[in-house]
Amino acid sequence: MDQSNQYLTEVEVSRMTHFSVQTLRNNRFKRRGIPYHKIGKSIRYKLVDVINIMDSGRIEVSSISGNLKTVKEKGGIKS
Repeated sequence: MDQSNQYLTEVEVSRMTHFSVQTLRNNRFKRRGIPYHKIGKSIRYKLVDVINIMDSGRIEVSSISGNLKTVKEKGGIKS
């Protein structure tokens, strides 16, 4: 199945994101967090929306050795 057409339950999203089901419910109540669809009493999240939300919080870090080299060059670490 194509990712753009795949829907997840709140339990599946909870497992994937490590947010509790209650946190997902609270976020829906507060109208924040991951976009969702309500079909009758059922709640579904699009897989692509979950992935996009998780990727939006991504922080790029440089390598540790690169940082140490830069600090040593500036005289910040004495060996």
